[in-house]
Amino acid sequence: MQDRVAMRGMRKGEIAERVGEALEMVELGGMAERLPKQLSGGQQQRVALARATVFRPRLLLLDEPFGALDRKLREQMQLEVGRLQRRLGLTTLFITHDQEEALIMSDRVAVLAKGRLQQVGPPLEIYEAPANPFIADFIGESNIFSGSIEARGGEVLSARLEGGPSIQVPGRAEPAARVGKRVRVMVRPKRFVDLAVVGAPATVNRIDGLVAESAYIGVSDKYRISTAAGLDVRVRLPSGPSSRRYGPGERIAAGFHAADARLIEVE
Repeated sequence: MQDRVAMRGMRKGEIAERVGEALEMVELGGMAERLPKQLSGGQQQRVALARATVFRPRLLLLDEPFGALDRKLREQMQLEVGRLQRRLGLTTLFITHDQEEALIMSDRVAVLAKGRLQQVGPPLEIYEAPANPFIADFIGESNIFSGSIEARGGEVLSARLEGGPSIQVPGRAEPAARVGKRVRVMVRPKRFVDLAVVGAPATVNRIDGLVAESAYIGVSDKYRISTAAGLDVRVRLPSGPSSRRYGPGERIAAGFHAADARLIEVE
């Protein structure tokens, strides 16, 4: 690290000061004399960050910096890099194929596909209002249903899904979604609720079917539901000690509020 700063023509005293500050920023102040083999994987990643920031750049480029780390260490480093960015007021271009990491680390996200920019915006906008089916499928888990518009009523549209029921979706910002138009609708698996538990108020879209697959993943139970008409639906329901769990072959009624659906394409 000292060689990197020395190449910029700094005095010895300033070099030592800069190196010390950089190590303190990544919480390695007492480890300056250690060899790389004496550091853990996370500590080595911190040293890499210190090397990159020791000469106080205006822009930091991080290209898949956590790719070789296990999940727990990866999440720890995400938080540490975020703190370092804020402390230094440092603009960072962060390249990752991990969609969750992109949402956690970013103020703005740019999604690229086949060399073309698909959408740029805050993480919340990218996740909740994807510009097209590619982004809806790429960022997080999604159900993407094909169907056609049956009716318009104020700010709500009625759409008949292929192999499924008629559902209500927001339509205020979709003037092109006229009756008869083909559309694609996105619903995130986490937006579903178990209607056997919460009931089925009029504002909830209902999908009935049989559980084809189920998996317990800690904070939630993950299901793949098949309807009688052949619609495949992915659902995640909150899991807890008193939660109702379903096994393959059991009948389940799942629902989602109209506001949690998104029109992502109008043909």
